[in-house]
Amino acid sequence: MNQQQKQQDVYQMLQIFLYSLVQERGVDLQSAEAASMKKDLEERLELAISKVFIEHVPEGKRDELLRLLEEKDQKKLEEFVRANVPNLDQAVSAMLEKFRAAYLGIS
Repeated sequence: MNQQQKQQDVYQMLQIFLYSLVQERGVDLQSAEAASMKKDLEERLELAISKVFIEHVPEGKRDELLRLLEEKDQKKLEEFVRANVPNLDQAVSAMLEKFRAAYLGIS
């Protein structure tokens, strides 16, 4: 599987995650309200993922990470975090669980 396909797969998984959150809130996925909620959630999720990267990257690499986040080059960013963020998948997974719980009001 090439890098572009991996990025598309991650994007699709995150979209499914967001739609499931909207659906768990009991909102019709075809409604304008659902589209608005999903857009808001996408923005929040992007910030939460960036925060995970910043919290877990070694301190000496933070400036480079911040530069990549500003550039919004997804390919370079993904390569950087895969190489420099230990236990990336686990950190993102834990954040997604917390994100879901906070959004749905689950303790």
